[in-house]
Amino acid sequence: LGPLLVALGCTPQPVAATSAYVVFITATSGLCQVCIFGTLPYDYALLFASMGIVSTFVGQTVVDWLVRRFKQDAIVVLVIGTVMLIALLLMTMAGLREAFHGNED
Repeated sequence: LGPLLVALGCTPQPVAATSAYVVFITATSGLCQVCIFGTLPYDYALLFASMGIVSTFVGQTVVDWLVRRFKQDAIVVLVIGTVMLIALLLMTMAGLREAFHGNED
């Protein structure tokens, strides 16, 4: 969603906020589904939720500092693009591994 909004001419801060909101809604709906089916491991949920909160705070603080220091709003777009590139690479690697090795768990 982020690159589409940037291509449509939106400024970086609203793009980042909109993307974060969409991710929050998607994650919350997935969490509700897992809770309804009763398959949520609460110890892992607590661990990853706390890691996510700390990581969000640290990441937002660093990006805000970089934007203020260099006075470039494009840093937000660069961060979004970098995250998307990393996700693309990881999903490609996981797909290739499953295609070649199958479910050997």
